[in-house]
Amino acid sequence: MIIGSTNVSGFLTEVSALAAATLTGTAGTKIECGVTLRQRKRSATVAGSSERARELVNGGAVSTHFEP
Repeated sequence: MIIGSTNVSGFLTEVSALAAATLTGTAGTKIECGVTLRQRKRSATVAGSSERARELVNGGAVSTHFEP
């Protein structure tokens, strides 16, 4: 998974998509997953398994750091 990612945002998007797919299969209902990475002296990176998940973890605002 890490090897195929070109950046942190891409990696977090892949992780959240994998988590959502795994939990969706287990729960039998659609699960969405979002991640926010905050680092000192850097902009937050927001990723998610869907646009809705990204908006929710970003406080309702659309992330400017998302890279599909």
